[in-house]
Amino acid sequence: MDNLNIINKRISRIKEIKEKGGKIVGTFCNFVPVEILDAAGLHIINLNSSTDEYISYAESDLPTNLCPLIKSSYGAAISNNSYFSLADFIIGEMTCD
Repeated sequence: MDNLNIINKRISRIKEIKEKGGKIVGTFCNFVPVEILDAAGLHIINLNSSTDEYISYAESDLPTNLCPLIKSSYGAAISNNSYFSLADFIIGEMTCD
């Protein structure tokens, strides 16, 4: 199964959670205290794009030599076909040094 099919299945699952009243928190890296979010009953999704399909969206705004993680994540956010549009909260902790 390719990455986009996996992403689409996850998006469907997230939509089901939201329809049942669940709250979604989007995070980037492993520096978020997920135990606290879990204890609060929040559902956590990783916003790091897992495919390079979104890079082309980003390169219309961002330099081509920028970090692929940033371009892919930004491209996913502006494509409106990603986890970003489903998150009720986004925690943007520092992802790179």
